[in-house]
Amino acid sequence: MINSDHKIRTKSLLSAISGIPVAEVTQSPLDVHLIIVGSFNLSHQSHLETFAKSKQCAISTFSDLTELLQALYQCPHIPYLAGVIATLVTDGEDISEPVSLLKFLRTAHPDAIIRSVFFGSITNVDSALYLSEQSDGYKPLTTSSEKDVVKFLDAALDAAIDKRGRLVENLALIAKASALTPKEIDVLLKVISGLSNKEIALGLNNSSRTVEIHRASVFEKLNVKNAIELSQLMHGAMRR
Repeated sequence: MINSDHKIRTKSLLSAISGIPVAEVTQSPLDVHLIIVGSFNLSHQSHLETFAKSKQCAISTFSDLTELLQALYQCPHIPYLAGVIATLVTDGEDISEPVSLLKFLRTAHPDAIIRSVFFGSITNVDSALYLSEQSDGYKPLTTSSEKDVVKFLDAALDAAIDKRGRLVENLALIAKASALTPKEIDVLLKVISGLSNKEIALGLNNSSRTVEIHRASVFEKLNVKNAIELSQLMHGAMRR
């Protein structure tokens, strides 16, 4: 469980979109995420929390990949969701669910920013090799120290942040062509990441009212009614 001294009871980006109450998240601007799937033991859970705290990640927790996939199917903001999905796969477990996650991301959202890694104690070499090759890596937990876990997650997060940087540059060019101001572009990028007005205000050090004004202006200039339409519009433009 997440330590009570550094958590707040608020909806995560995924639960806010999907309606599934899945998370208690750390206090942060919420633009980088660590999504934890499965029941890690206390030691390894502590390693994950150390990483999340050091990188100021919002933490979302899911009991299994079925629950995560249910949320992702309803999440129009996946292409802009930055962070890492860390999934526990135990020895002897059918890897059909990890395969389903990888296929979903590869086919439905091949340009998604979020990275996926797996932890576990798989003795089947073929299964371990498949997960390692098809994702951002598989790491055995039996001998993993905190340093090992943090380094492993850090590499995946760096890849996500690097890809987000390239995406932001492209989206900013599209937004400028629509006569958005620099501040409106900042708000747009956070809206399509699924953040609420309050979360955007926290990240930009503005009032919620100021964010509401910029958000309304973005919607008007781009002729969209809500954040979902905005996300679809921008993602469509990126794919042309």
